[in-house]
Amino acid sequence: METHAQELQSILGCSYEQALQALQNADGNMEVAMNRLLDGSVTAPSARTESDATPVYAPPNAPSSKAPVAALPPPASTTDGDDQDADLQRAMAESMAPSTISKPDYMDQSADDEQLMRVLAESVQSISGQTEMVIRPELQRLRSDEEPVSLVPSIPTYRTAALVLQALFAAEPARQALLGFPLPDDRTHDLSNYWAGASPSQQRQRASAASWVSVPAEQHKDFDLVQRIQTLFLFMYATQRAALVTGDTDAVIPSDVALQASRHVDMHVLVEAYMEALCRAWNTAMQAVQPAATPKTQSLFESYAAVALNEPCEGQDIPTAVDAQPTSSITLVHTTTEADVSSCLWRKLTGWGGMESLLITRPAQVLVFCLQHEDTTTPFQIDPVLYMDPFLWDHRRGYRLDAQSDLSTLQTWEAELQQRQAQRASLLQPAGKPLSNMWKHCLSHMQTKSPDEGTWLSDLQQAWQAQLQRMEEEISHLQTQIATARDKLAKAWQQHIQDSSLQTVPYDVCAVAYQTHDSEWIYVYHHEAWWRIERGHATKTTWDAVQADASPQGAALVELVYQQRGPVSPPQWTHLQGALEQIAVDNQRAQEETHS
Repeated sequence: METHAQELQSILGCSYEQALQALQNADGNMEVAMNRLLDGSVTAPSARTESDATPVYAPPNAPSSKAPVAALPPPASTTDGDDQDADLQRAMAESMAPSTISKPDYMDQSADDEQLMRVLAESVQSISGQTEMVIRPELQRLRSDEEPVSLVPSIPTYRTAALVLQALFAAEPARQALLGFPLPDDRTHDLSNYWAGASPSQQRQRASAASWVSVPAEQHKDFDLVQRIQTLFLFMYATQRAALVTGDTDAVIPSDVALQASRHVDMHVLVEAYMEALCRAWNTAMQAVQPAATPKTQSLFESYAAVALNEPCEGQDIPTAVDAQPTSSITLVHTTTEADVSSCLWRKLTGWGGMESLLITRPAQVLVFCLQHEDTTTPFQIDPVLYMDPFLWDHRRGYRLDAQSDLSTLQTWEAELQQRQAQRASLLQPAGKPLSNMWKHCLSHMQTKSPDEGTWLSDLQQAWQAQLQRMEEEISHLQTQIATARDKLAKAWQQHIQDSSLQTVPYDVCAVAYQTHDSEWIYVYHHEAWWRIERGHATKTTWDAVQADASPQGAALVELVYQQRGPVSPPQWTHLQGALEQIAVDNQRAQEETHS
């Protein structure tokens, strides 16, 4: 019996004790013991601990996997009256239940997180806090009159933050608003080596600033971030240097953003996280210095959306900010049929995937879109001008975008497709183990030991393959239906937005960011021309080149920034005069350094 237990252990990957227990319960019958192990009806001896008793391969309905039994019929039987056949059919049906394996909870790793944050902070402080900077020669150069300043992160981990700030500087409403923040940084009496990543050496004079005294201590970090970005933007505006290391702003990157960056999450997720933190800091700082801030000021980064109505309304007020949902960035999903900004935004607002159908009640002055790509074969078209009329509550009188019956049918099909795909995944890999490998080992063992007795197992394998084939056919049919319906809806939407009456609220693209596995770059619209900025260097280019990178053979598009068209009031410079004087001193120093 010990030899048979070892054979069962090698075939199923269970523990030796479980195999032996199954054989003892089955009076030495290998087939019965195997089915009981697959069915999960064998438990480990009580003398062993729970962790020791967990097999390497956990059957779908075993206590260790804890998967619920799906309300699905078992596969069709090929051998009537066969108990082993019925047992395995039940196990296969249960394997199609959705998995309940929990994902790792990073919040439990607080000690590791704290250590990681200390390392990141020390890395940035080693740059921003140096009195004797290590100057990077490739960045020590002057820019042309029209060339934008290139931002360079202090450490590679923070490259997304540099891209976001580069994009926001290209957006005139954001640039002017941040430069106009009325409480400037008071550390700017000496900006030596600021361009190389060093923070100003002076301590912030908070005690002498009346505005600081009235601000709660927990909001000081928001003030700090806004002021440092203001100083960064002012330096970018007035400097003659071509590159600027973001050491001063990197030193105060919010901890949650820094933690995500250190874990190398997708860049579109980092853009969203950093924008949320920046928007929160801006709102807090503005509310403190201007308690009666106008709605326009408050909507610099935040767009508001509210649940749409089933019927158009007449004379109903637009939902207020209290009733609407704010967002500082919008994540768009690039698919085969939604392959431009307008189409992706339409899909985002139409209540896809069980979400509520929304309409935008008040768009931000600066729209930040993060891109997630489900399809990499269809080129993404970047709209040079995005008209927001079709998505606005007042233009549609609150009438939902997904009112068409075709869309409701499509959403039903997509939900059914997700269910079928989940069932297929569970059928192929119950408990996370490929079932095809199990069949292979089982059939090989039975053919070696007793070819005649292995017939029932071969019949079950054929039944499993037949069910899998039927499921593949159902999935293929649903995918065809969905593709046809989505293509029809996409064409109807494109025709709808050509209406000139829906082109009164234009937004112009001003920044486009891309990445590959080993690099990232951003295009910005600056002084009536497009520029490509990568690794501290800016190169003049064309709109065609900006769009070309979005081809299937190109890079991954990760961020788009649009600015509302219209006049923007320039900031008053009197509160920044001291910093401007120090930048002029640095410009003279830069001239001397480059000509020496």
